[in-house]
Amino acid sequence: MKFYTLGFVISILLFLLLGLVSYELITKVQLNLAYVALVDVIFHPEESNTRLIKTVQTHLQSASDNWQAQSGLGVLAQSLGERKLGVLYFQKASAIAPNNQIPAYHLGAAWEEEGEHTRALEAWRMADAELSFTSEGDYYLENDELLLARDKYSYALDINPTWAPAQEGLGKVLHKLYWRYKGKKPDQAISFLEEAIAIAPDPRDYIVYGDYARHNDDKEVARSRYLQGLEIFPGNANLNQRLGWLALQEGKLVEAEVFMKRAVTLDPEYAYAHQILGVILTRQGELDSAEQALQESLRLNPKAAWVYARLGDVNAAQGRIDNARMLYQQALTISPGLNYAKRRLQELKSEHPQ
Repeated sequence: MKFYTLGFVISILLFLLLGLVSYELITKVQLNLAYVALVDVIFHPEESNTRLIKTVQTHLQSASDNWQAQSGLGVLAQSLGERKLGVLYFQKASAIAPNNQIPAYHLGAAWEEEGEHTRALEAWRMADAELSFTSEGDYYLENDELLLARDKYSYALDINPTWAPAQEGLGKVLHKLYWRYKGKKPDQAISFLEEAIAIAPDPRDYIVYGDYARHNDDKEVARSRYLQGLEIFPGNANLNQRLGWLALQEGKLVEAEVFMKRAVTLDPEYAYAHQILGVILTRQGELDSAEQALQESLRLNPKAAWVYARLGDVNAAQGRIDNARMLYQQALTISPGLNYAKRRLQELKSEHPQ
């Protein structure tokens, strides 16, 4: 990861300037020479010459016990590709000012450039750098640079695994990445979802993961994900509804009824759960209870064509054929393309000719 961005360079130059202004061993002339030369070296390294670099080194090295000066030398070394030398200067700056977060943060960045992640984390912990990385993550998230945001939040959590702002930010990023990759790279999308679950579990993640598996006809994985979510969020009506629907598809009517009744108890306004409960009860022959569940679903969602069709099934099973025909017709009025209602009307016409 590249840490020495334009913003970084500008910030360290400002700290260098502010720190050296009051430093008694460096005159204003020396300061101006060092500052101008350092800017020229960093922003135009291909055009810089040995004399300019020497000017910077001479004036900054004279301030050997000033952390801003040593940090400036570290920036110079990094900009010239002398990364190990940059580490040494940042180490010296951090040793001069052990309670100052700035040199510790830049020492961590220098270690990371060297591939020394463990040492980088040690330095960043001294600098309480999780706040800086989280701020950078927020910036990249706001600008929709999701992979960069993910890296920044991850660094913050490497430093402090319980840092809530980074957990929240990373969760948002991973959800966005899931939906972005879902269509073109579903396996990659699922890996983002798994990472989100590990960072900050959310019942919606288990539902999305389970639905993905169910749509791929992997019912065992779907059940596993729904149950994992239910262990953490036992009061989630959606997870109970998903498990009830899955059991219904497998013909496990008693299990389906348990989950679906739990869903409507947890969320009495859950129209779809009432509807599926009505289907389960119809298949069990509990027609009066099925009708009650379907009527409640219809009260909550009066334009649900499928509920009219399911009520038609209940009335047909009870021998109320005219009512059943009317309900199937009502379903088709709402949704003319509902083939199930068309088929049931044809079946009634064959079985009970008028």
